[in-house]
Amino acid sequence: MRILLMALAVLALTSCATMRDRPTDVMVTQQLAKEKKLVRFSSSLTPEQLREKATQTDCGKETKDMTSIMPVIGVGYIGVGGTYDYTVHSGIFPDGVAYVALRTTNGTLHGSPMGYTMKAAGEGRSDVTVYAADKRKTDEIRSHVEAGTLFCHWRDYSYPYD
Repeated sequence: MRILLMALAVLALTSCATMRDRPTDVMVTQQLAKEKKLVRFSSSLTPEQLREKATQTDCGKETKDMTSIMPVIGVGYIGVGGTYDYTVHSGIFPDGVAYVALRTTNGTLHGSPMGYTMKAAGEGRSDVTVYAADKRKTDEIRSHVEAGTLFCHWRDYSYPYD
């Protein structure tokens, strides 16, 4: 039984390597598929302006030490912890839609807890979609996106997991 559990643990940890190597644009696309976690609004800034503001600040660039517990079948719970270096990635999809994403590629888990896309919507405007966000705080999220500071406060505006 212990050998089986060890084999499962090794398999789980080695699968994290594929997440680490997953391109950010793929992660963004996966997050955008979670409809109930999206906040949409129109901005008076262009996608280029919004993207520049998000990438020119130090917001989102941080290191966090986190610990938690996770259930293991047949064993109970085990402690899990790690140090996570968050960085901001940005790019443009082939259809011209720009994105910025908060991302971590180290520690036990890899992913993009928050980010947004910006699509040109007429003269000097953008349609913005923020993922993993709390719809109850749309106005505050809009203000932070337009100021380029959303990733300084992303935990305050993330989707309220139930």
